[in-house]
Amino acid sequence: MGETLREAGVREVLEETGLDVRPMELVGAYDSIVEEGGGVRFHFVLLDFLCQMVGGELRPGSDVSATEWVPVADLEEVDLTPLARTTILEAVRLRDRPDRK
Repeated sequence: MGETLREAGVREVLEETGLDVRPMELVGAYDSIVEEGGGVRFHFVLLDFLCQMVGGELRPGSDVSATEWVPVADLEEVDLTPLARTTILEAVRLRDRPDRK
């Protein structure tokens, strides 16, 4: 309570990956709705930011089974949800925009 979206994102990334980041731009906002027994069990709102790494060391947090750096060219080899893959590619597109250089 009282955290901004960006502050919460920075905290979550640090807790889950060990990385200190600076949020730069919102990539997208998504719903993840899990239904069970004819009703909604969970409804998560996911906000993905393009971030710049400013410190830390990549390592899995207590609620993450593994972390690894993967080249964008190798994303098809990684077990990702379609939404995660699409979001990563959109973040790369935003990062590489000519006006960002």
